Amino acid sequence: MMAAALGDVVDGTMSGDFAQLTIARPSEGKLERQAFFITLGTDRDGVWRITAM
Repeated sequence: MMAAALGDVVDGTMSGDFAQLTIARPSEGKLERQAFFITLGTDRDGVWRITAM
């Protein structure tokens, strides 16, 4: 499943129709984790969708 492959949510902010999550996952061949942002928003039907990665 794609969601499981993204990593763990380690931080985030959320408002009524917007969210920004910080995701972390193991970095290949390294001890530290790689972190990145995912931005989500609601569409006209109220469904949450990824708007940026």
